[in-house]
Amino acid sequence: MYAVFKEKQVKTKDVDDEVTRIIVPSETRFSGSFLMLRSLQKNKRALRETALEEDIGVPADFRLIVFDDVFWNLVSFILEYLEPIVTGTHVIEAHNAKLSTMVAVCMNVKHKLESAVQRANETDADGKRVCPVSESDLFLAARASRYRIQSFCITPLHLATYILDPEFTGNGCSDDEIVRGINMIRDLANFLKLDTNAVLENLANFRAKSKFYSNAVVWDASRTVADSITWWNAFCSNQPLHPIAVRLLALRPTATDCERIWSAYDHIHSKKRNRLSNKKVEKLVAVKANLRLSSPSVEVGRMKS
Repeated sequence: MYAVFKEKQVKTKDVDDEVTRIIVPSETRFSGSFLMLRSLQKNKRALRETALEEDIGVPADFRLIVFDDVFWNLVSFILEYLEPIVTGTHVIEAHNAKLSTMVAVCMNVKHKLESAVQRANETDADGKRVCPVSESDLFLAARASRYRIQSFCITPLHLATYILDPEFTGNGCSDDEIVRGINMIRDLANFLKLDTNAVLENLANFRAKSKFYSNAVVWDASRTVADSITWWNAFCSNQPLHPIAVRLLALRPTATDCERIWSAYDHIHSKKRNRLSNKKVEKLVAVKANLRLSSPSVEVGRMKS
């Protein structure tokens, strides 16, 4: 049966596309189920044509599932619902991700989830709902997503960083979110023993692009400079907001960097190299991490060799 399915895959794929293999979900990766369902959807025609073959012992329950339109409608809805979450997860786990990126990702997730729920409630020509998920389950899923995003992913610390990032400057935030972010910036100014009034005035100028921040050259540089911290250090180091901005923008949205370091430790301090001292391992890990940041292509080349 597998040989027949592989043949159907080649025949049913588009001319410019590659054959998509069926992916088995991983127990440790959130995106595993998403990737599995997407591979099923891309192989829908091949699966159906395989099920039509009578002399290869296709199970009856398999044939029922692949020809069930309700099943494929459910797969399409789940993919549409999970796609922004999976994509956003990959963005915030990148090695150059910033805390402010979390807010931008969550805004996109909320918008796309709401659109998916609205389309799920649409009906066909006969007045029947296209999506097999009940309205009550949709409501619970949407409410749970909003609660988790608001409670864990868009805190005042995230909002303050989003406001001070020249890439975003708080765009798309509600009035309540702006106030929460400003309150956090004020609290940080008090904690760092800065002039609170000067910081808040500087923040107003930053968001309004007035006085020092009215210079177009400064904002043009924010689109070409490698990262936001460099922008603040290079162009705004004398501004009252600078001490707060560089501290917030140095934060990472996830612990993925720690996991990368642990993987590097495991690779360097292996069973074959277990006589390395802790100090030597730390130095080797630091060199490996900095080499990856400064020249990723060199690091990849050395790993292959």
